Amino acid sequence: MTNPSHGDSIFIMKQDLFDNPNKYALSLALALRRKRKERKLSMGRLSELSEVSYGSIKRFESTGLISLTSLIKIAAVLDSAPVLEGLEADETAVRPTRKPTAQKQEKRPEPVKKEDKPKTEKKPAAEKPAPKPEPEPKPAPAKKQARDMDVFML
Repeated sequence: MTNPSHGDSIFIMKQDLFDNPNKYALSLALALRRKRKERKLSMGRLSELSEVSYGSIKRFESTGLISLTSLIKIAAVLDSAPVLEGLEADETAVRPTRKPTAQKQEKRPEPVKKEDKPKTEKKPAAEKPAPKPEPEPKPAPAKKQARDMDVFML
């Protein structure tokens, strides 16, 4: 068996990153938690300084899940250079917007105004069946005299 070359080990690491991103996210979260504790910052104070919600920080430290924007803010507050390495703010970077092409510039039909709508005749409501007459109440049974007396009279 041959020893893997340096290139093979990088491929294996990249494959592991791809297959287990949550493991690496949690590892990053734990590293940033250590930095927070080294600086004696509570999660609440880090939340105030980074403008990231307390809940997001708590979730990040326990699961590794966080938005990229929040991660950058936390890393900036903790002066975590490895996380920020290679990041540069591009002043010209803006969210891309879609420009309508010549084909997509077709005008939409104007909405029909109420007064322009043709009036449709209302259909007569379906006739409802006549309500069933309520049954006449049955007369209450005549009250019987005390049965106990009938028993004793025998």
